[in-house]
Formats: sequence, structure tokens, C-alpha cells
Amino acid sequence: MSAQNTTILDFSNKSLTSLPDDFCLGLSRGARTNLEFLYLNNNQLTSLPDDFCLGLSRGARTNLVKLNLSGNQLTSLPDGFGLVLSNLPNLTRLYLSNNKLTSLPVDFGRNLLNLTDLHLNNNQLTSLPDGFGENLPSLTRLYLNNNKLTSLPDGFGQVLSNLPSLEELNLSNNVLKSLPVGFDGICRN
Repeated sequence: MSAQNTTILDFSNKSLTSLPDDFCLGLSRGARTNLEFLYLNNNQLTSLPDDFCLGLSRGARTNLVKLNLSGNQLTSLPDGFGLVLSNLPNLTRLYLSNNKLTSLPVDFGRNLLNLTDLHLNNNQLTSLPDGFGENLPSLTRLYLNNNKLTSLPDGFGQVLSNLPSLEELNLSNNVLKSLPVGFDGICRN
């Protein structure tokens, strides 16, 4: 089976502690990659290569639909990871739950036009980057529960009220002291 015919790569539950720097580059060498599902969940990864999946985000015909990195030991994500994700036009589900993330890259969590599910629960996030949630028109589920969030970015309430598809928002079990201005707008029909 060639890499171009592969639609699912499942490396879950393999006790992986690291990934090679050129991970995913081999999948992008053809004019089109058919990879739709990439499972790296339930391993022991503590970090991702700086160019993680950059190869998959090159070209407009990338098919990645689901990326699961949950259940690892990740403490941070590479700079530019948000930009890489925004160049994956078919990405609908992103799972980063059950890691040890304390922060997110500044470009993370925006301009993901087809993303429906974003799971960041059960981490150690203390804040979200400014602009988080902008231009996520398809987002239906956002899980931020069981973190250490003390506040939300200014304007986050307005951002949420502009997400027409949002059905579930879970912020439970954080240490939020207040909600940002405009947050009441998400409760209106």
C-alpha cells in the first residue's frame, strides 16, 4: 500500500515517546494525499516536531478530517501549529484532550473553517490566546473543561456569539473568576 492510498494511520496505544522531525512529510510528496484520519492518541508524546504535519498542510487538496493527539503528555504545541491547522481545509475534528498543555500558540484556535469539534479538556491551560475562536463558523462543540483557566480573552463572549453552529460549550471545572463582556450574547436565540 502506498502512502497516497492510505486513508487511516493509527498509531494509538503504541507507547510512542517521540515522532521523527519529518513525520507526515512522506505523505505529502505526491500531488494529493488521501490521509483522512490520523490517530496518535494514548501514547507518551511530550512534544511534537516543530514542523508537525506541515507537509499535510501544503496544497489545497489535503484530506485530513480528524487528528487525534489526546491522551499523551504534551505540555505545549509547536509555534505555527495553528497556521498549519488552518491550512487543512477538511479538518473537522481535533482532539487534544488529556494532555498537560499549559498554553496554546498565539495562532491557535482560529480560521478553521470546517472544524466542528475542538477538544482541549483535561489539560492545564491557564489562558487562551487572543483571537481564540475567531472564524470557526462550523464549530458545534468546544470542550475547555477541567483546565486551570482563570480568565477568558477580551471579546471571547462576542466571538462565541458569532459562532452560528455552536451547540456545546463546556467550561466546567476551571477557576474562572469572571466572564468577559458580551458573554451574555451566547445565551440569546
